[in-house]
Amino acid sequence: MPEVRVSHVFIVLVILVLIGTPILICLGYFTIPSFDVMGWKTPSFSKKEMEKGLDVSLATAAGFTPAKSPTDAMDKFREAIQARKYKFASIYVTPEYADMLIRTNEGAAELGGVLDKIRNYGKEQGILTDKTTFFLKQLDPFPKNFKAGPPPTKKGDDKAFGKYEWEPIGGKITVQQVNAELENIDKEMYQSVLCPTAIFQNQIEIIKDKENDAWKLKIPTNPKWEEAVNYFNSRWKTHHTGLLAFAEGMTRERYPNPGAFEGEVFSRLRAAKP
Repeated sequence: MPEVRVSHVFIVLVILVLIGTPILICLGYFTIPSFDVMGWKTPSFSKKEMEKGLDVSLATAAGFTPAKSPTDAMDKFREAIQARKYKFASIYVTPEYADMLIRTNEGAAELGGVLDKIRNYGKEQGILTDKTTFFLKQLDPFPKNFKAGPPPTKKGDDKAFGKYEWEPIGGKITVQQVNAELENIDKEMYQSVLCPTAIFQNQIEIIKDKENDAWKLKIPTNPKWEEAVNYFNSRWKTHHTGLLAFAEGMTRERYPNPGAFEGEVFSRLRAAKP
């Protein structure tokens, strides 16, 4: 049996430490402590700090760098939202709303993605009704039917105001239809939770963050909105599970008319009611 050299074992151990340590930190098992090296103090690293660093690296690689102008902030925020990259979008807004986007990132991306599949298939097949369109839009955490508006107007060196343009979506649907259906579904989920009309369909203030010389959309939050976000985070998986199963099977089905497609969609929406 060949002799195993001590040097080889040492090399293997070093490799395991180099590979395993970052993994253990990311899993939250421990933090790299700070220590002195020849009089220089090294920084400590926690799971949260490593995740933040990774997020920044991914955003930078995708082109989502800090905004250098009000227009840049509005454009990059829109691009990130329409790509359903809510963590990237958080770069371009003030801290309270940024935290909302980060906390809802997984759920908003997953649920929004399956809504896109259902909506796109319905459009392609010509079987998407106005009622289905309306309720899918309301369930969408941040509907994507908006585009850049006029260039923002600057007010001094550190403030500007801009506005997005929203394209009509949903067609004709009566208040009676809406109210009747709200009784059958989890209605608290149907408010486009990350996109309040009162904020995003009106003029938005854009301010300059002096710490990093970057422009951000100033989006104020409040306790009621926080409650709505918390409710979304507690319920999105139930809605996603049923809609994903439907989306994966809908291409194998034949819907004789738009009403049949609408009926199948709403059976999933109603089933998600607690």
